[in-house]
Amino acid sequence: MVSASHLDRIYAYFILGDFERPLVHADQGAFLSVALKDTAKTAKIWEQKAQVLEELGRIAEARPVVEASIQLLKNDTASQYSLANQYRLLGYILESSSDRQGCLKQYQMAYVVARQCKHENLSDFLTPIGYYYYKQGAYQTAIGSYRQPLALNKLRFNISVLHDQ
Repeated sequence: MVSASHLDRIYAYFILGDFERPLVHADQGAFLSVALKDTAKTAKIWEQKAQVLEELGRIAEARPVVEASIQLLKNDTASQYSLANQYRLLGYILESSSDRQGCLKQYQMAYVVARQCKHENLSDFLTPIGYYYYKQGAYQTAIGSYRQPLALNKLRFNISVLHDQ
């Protein structure tokens, strides 16, 4: 319960734009969740810590944190939803460190896991893949990658009525 309180504080401070206090709560919350052997909570706290570190530009510190979190969840079938999010976060981190092939691999892995667990925001996992190809100048591949999330997410705001016909 206490580690959950730290997780809530990490998120709250992050949303408020305070990126130092979340690191303190991440360390305290992770210490408690590891002691309690709460794998899912530990992984979530580490994910939040990696996100804060990435936001601060501390990429070299963020990568091992999210990688450790992924290792905790890889074989936990109940946590695949979270695992997909963490693969995507690792993709962002690798992209920030200019590891182009690594980031694409993680984005693709995130999509595979998200599809397998029927993630409610599945289309969100294809968009970074399209953006990756766009930034590489592979515009036709990017367009194809962007069409997939639009086909998955038939919200009125995403696709015009004319385009659907």
